[in-house]
Amino acid sequence: MDMKDSRKNFIEKFLYASGIPVHMKGYGYLVAAVEIAMEDYSKLNAMTKELYPEVGQKFGVRGDCVEHAIRTVINAAHCTGDLWLCDFRKPTNRELISSAVMNLRFGMGEHSR
Repeated sequence: MDMKDSRKNFIEKFLYASGIPVHMKGYGYLVAAVEIAMEDYSKLNAMTKELYPEVGQKFGVRGDCVEHAIRTVINAAHCTGDLWLCDFRKPTNRELISSAVMNLRFGMGEHSR
């Protein structure tokens, strides 16, 4: 397993443990967004202009579809009460992605379900 596959696997485990439902389309987009943001954290400052379109390009969809799908998967996790990355309010896309990136960068992605 090469480094990129290892990182993707780590991201997937982290998001699953965070309560993100894996059966939804937004899950794949979220994994890709976290991967891209880990490579270049500055993309979080230009999500609608850079991050979402880049993810969309990988999947053959528009950036606004990526944004909506990620928001939907966050909402689903929040509504079921599984999302452990926040206290009571639903996080924004940026908050969830940056939280995932920072947790993974600092090796705190070992949260178990």
